[in-house]
Amino acid sequence: IWRLLATEKEAIRMIISDLEDHRYIVELRKLTSVDVDELMTSRQEDILQIAYERGYFDYPKRI
Repeated sequence: IWRLLATEKEAIRMIISDLEDHRYIVELRKLTSVDVDELMTSRQEDILQIAYERGYFDYPKRI
């Protein structure tokens, strides 16, 4: 089971399409809207932004 978070429904559709193109069986069980402001605290957002800027999510990692 995967949980995906996207700002637009089209992004979810594209991910599902790509998975199916690679022969994965995809079953969308639930699609809900969330208030983006409730996802993370401002401190969590700051830390995530710093990690991104410093290359934490790069492959290969810069840090």
